[in-house]
Amino acid sequence: MKLYSVGMVSASLALLGSPSFALAVDNEKSLIIIGSKQQKENLEIEPPKVPHQADIGDAFAKLPGASINKNGEVTTLAQYRGHIGRRTLVQLDGQSIISAGPNLMDSPFSYVNTLWVEHAELSRGIAPVSSGRETLGSAVNLSYWQPEFSSEAHARWEGKLDLGFTPEQSARALGTRAGWSNQHHRLHFLGALHSSDDWTAAEGVMRGSEYDKRAQLFGYGSKLGQHQFDISQMRQDIGVSGTPVLPMDIIFVDGDRTSLEYSYAMSTSTLALRAFAQRSEHLMNNFTLRMPMNNRTRQTLATGEGQGTEVEYRWKANETSFLVGLDAQAEQHSAIISDPNQPNFRVVNFNDVERRDFSAYFEAARSFNERHKLTFAARSKYVEQQANAVEHSMAMMAPIITQVQMSFNASLQPRSFTSFDWSLNHKVTQTEQLSWFWGVASKTRAPSYQELFLWVPMQATGGLGDGNVYIGDPDLDNETSYQLEIGFDYSNNQLTFSPGIYYHHLHDYIQGVQSNDPMINMVASMMGANEVFQFQNVPGKIYGFDTLLEYRLNADWKMTSQLTVIRGQRSDINEPLYRIVPDNISWQWQYQTENLSSYFELRHYRSQSRVASSLKEDTSASYTVMNAELDWTFANNASLVIGVENLLNSNYQSHLAGVNRTAMNLVAVGERVPGKGRTIYLSSSMVF
Repeated sequence: MKLYSVGMVSASLALLGSPSFALAVDNEKSLIIIGSKQQKENLEIEPPKVPHQADIGDAFAKLPGASINKNGEVTTLAQYRGHIGRRTLVQLDGQSIISAGPNLMDSPFSYVNTLWVEHAELSRGIAPVSSGRETLGSAVNLSYWQPEFSSEAHARWEGKLDLGFTPEQSARALGTRAGWSNQHHRLHFLGALHSSDDWTAAEGVMRGSEYDKRAQLFGYGSKLGQHQFDISQMRQDIGVSGTPVLPMDIIFVDGDRTSLEYSYAMSTSTLALRAFAQRSEHLMNNFTLRMPMNNRTRQTLATGEGQGTEVEYRWKANETSFLVGLDAQAEQHSAIISDPNQPNFRVVNFNDVERRDFSAYFEAARSFNERHKLTFAARSKYVEQQANAVEHSMAMMAPIITQVQMSFNASLQPRSFTSFDWSLNHKVTQTEQLSWFWGVASKTRAPSYQELFLWVPMQATGGLGDGNVYIGDPDLDNETSYQLEIGFDYSNNQLTFSPGIYYHHLHDYIQGVQSNDPMINMVASMMGANEVFQFQNVPGKIYGFDTLLEYRLNADWKMTSQLTVIRGQRSDINEPLYRIVPDNISWQWQYQTENLSSYFELRHYRSQSRVASSLKEDTSASYTVMNAELDWTFANNASLVIGVENLLNSNYQSHLAGVNRTAMNLVAVGERVPGKGRTIYLSSSMVF
């Protein structure tokens, strides 16, 4: 496989250097866009208008190949083409998002406020490695609204007000945008509030599922000649919010984020600089929204902070568009567990764990014969991670815990991971209506700090939410995914059809494997766990296909449909990979005139019997959900939306839902959390 990679890279560079190519300034890799208009090669979904959706995860899950793991209303993890967890990169304005919680309660999506989003894009299929450091699944980039610089001499004001309410769970949403700009300066303010009581399933109330989230952002920008500069400061406070599939609930996540961007535009080139700094403090416990298991009250204080810098240069030479860049990021995480009723109880779960990322990347794009468009990208990466000594207050009374603690502390050594990623995407335009695309790539991901340094059996897993107890492995290697995809886009005035098929060969894929370490198993038994799973490297594969179909019946009516089929398999044993979304299909019928639009949607998920039995993954039943929405625009600047989700109040459980960890609730401990029942919502907006 290494010889193949070197040969492909060499051939790609030689081809891009050929004088037979003509300039291709744009990257033709298809993007799925949420919330803004785009070129015909892109696919579009409007931003959510649903008050009880506190992040953009549910809108993301409607895309072909996409799904989510929803551990709470403000705790949503992206999954794309079977790649779970942090394998799908989520960026805000092209910059990383750092979570404080070891279980990603403040997931990257939680830092995205839906009422501020101007657009969001998902690279469909193989994302160029220039789009981010770790993109095994793909890359999602989201951008917030800001006023445009005025083209006239006088200044202007603009803004927007959004309101929403969901009666069933008393969910409330409020969003504000206000901006001022002239030819050289701009200022803007963004505010958002999302709050809700417990939500209701078809058979009753899911207790401990409330949420509260508030955020504000101030931004300033200047444009002087060829120079442009923007800076913003965001403050986000998540209050008491339930995560019933995790061991604890959110008491607060208080975070600050500063972002800076600078660009210098020349005649045939552009220099850009991006930087950010973020710090969040996170308190969670198991006794505010739920009854503690076995009367063991626990709380965890976690912190996460980091800084990142990226510089890139774009230019045109020899009829080719080029991009080179450098980026660096450093982050630090800690988590300490305590018992408010026993002041002497203390577990240092993660102690100032540090991770430093450095990478250099390159991209070149050309076209030739007016038919072929080729994009090649490469990225060299270096990651270093280091953990500090841990401790457990029970070590003095339990020799087995002392042994585990001493063994971990004695093994502490910096871990470094070096890798080289590359991607090649080729598009062939056969006719005005039909084009073919194919891509190949080799991508890597360094283990997360939880996968490396979780030293005592716990559920601090980066958001798996499966009820299992895990342990890390400091000797883990990089994950590697060798990827291949092929598909076509057909489009005319009435029909659009875009299928894609893919295969990912996984080397050293990280997944839980039952531990055979007697000391670890004894510690887990003391804590009430029957078995422990250790993160290990295993071989595997992911393959499947997804399609998008759009058919316009007339000027007012159109039908869209999406199909997703994913298979995952371990290669060392005869068992599927963990938590693969079942086959699913959706149909949406839309009616739209100048002032009125509506849609009716039907989404069907097949049963899932391909499960990872070794990880106690249960099968799931099929289900169908119907949704509808009516959107009326009036007075040229105001709109009113009424909608309903789960129209028939179906009782169902998503296969990717976590298992309940709260006693005396709607479902028993260890059962999957059900989906929401019938939910009616109202929202309105006014632009000024």
